[in-house]
Amino acid sequence: MKSYLARTLDNTLRLGVLLLVLGFPMLALTASAASGPLAPLVNASPWLIGIGLLILLVAGVFKLAKMGKWALPAGVVGGLLFVVGVGGYAIGYLTSAGPPTDCVPPNVLVNGACLPPAPTGYSADWECQVYETTVGTAPGTAHDAVTEFPDATFIAADGGTPDLNKVLAVDIIDPQNKKVSYDIAIDDDLIQTAAGYVATDATVQDILCKLKNPVPAVGGGLQEIPLWGRITPTRTSGTAANGTYAPVFYCDATAGYYLGFGAIADSGAVPASHTADHTYISYTNQNSCPAPAPLVGDWQPLGTSDGDADGEWVGFWFVLDIGISDYTSPAIGTSVDVLIELGTDPTSTVYDGDLSSLTASIRISART
Repeated sequence: MKSYLARTLDNTLRLGVLLLVLGFPMLALTASAASGPLAPLVNASPWLIGIGLLILLVAGVFKLAKMGKWALPAGVVGGLLFVVGVGGYAIGYLTSAGPPTDCVPPNVLVNGACLPPAPTGYSADWECQVYETTVGTAPGTAHDAVTEFPDATFIAADGGTPDLNKVLAVDIIDPQNKKVSYDIAIDDDLIQTAAGYVATDATVQDILCKLKNPVPAVGGGLQEIPLWGRITPTRTSGTAANGTYAPVFYCDATAGYYLGFGAIADSGAVPASHTADHTYISYTNQNSCPAPAPLVGDWQPLGTSDGDADGEWVGFWFVLDIGISDYTSPAIGTSVDVLIELGTDPTSTVYDGDLSSLTASIRISART
């Protein structure tokens, strides 16, 4: 009569052989590149499971060969690797939308999206231009009202909780120089109030980006090419009435800094019919309110273009805070300039392409 331990080992070995034959090839195909502190365990889980099963198989051979003193330790080691591997795989499953999956080559994973690789030698050619944004007229009639942007997780520029009590800054466009300016008024009163100290201090700007050289996709149609953006302001901090730090751009502990992009909306829409609201994102992944914001933002994925003739609509937006005044009675005409770069992320190892640069100038035009 076999002991309980011997019967358990026999059954484990039989299960291990079955899983090895049937399960491991498919399991290896469903491995993915994870992120975070547990990424090494999640990514290695198929191999831990496979190696564990192989060691269990060897333990079975030892058992059949009546080499019991080797069978037990091999079974224990193989079982431990198997359990750890299953645990890592379970973590990958629970922290993703489903079982970990890789893009099937030649597709590649870019910012969480599985996209076809750019053709060898291909370099995306981008051209972006700012467009007039006026309340009540196209383009932008769905998202240019101060109460309608930004969206969750941010707070509405006016009428939100807390009520930021902001007014849209009017844009002054210089298309030939790819520049847009916003004139704002600063309150000279010593008491900084939510209602008056920065009176004209929010905007959402339409930008139309076109991929000038789209390429055919495998199976027909045009290939999707990612569009990225980066924002670099000249100043992000100032001082309050008592000389303490004050941010130029509003920030909250949940959503971060209120300076950034609107992701692609109304793909392929002509200017007169672009009315869809954007999904707004901060220019930086850092969220360190109330500490000073970085001067150089992160490359943010804004969506993809398949070469629509009418281009892709993105947005640039900000909500100001009292740091714009720097509480030093700056001369009229003093500005905080923002460099907006749109196109292909230069740090990408998959896609190659150029950048289209725009400048936004937030300038003090009056003190009231």
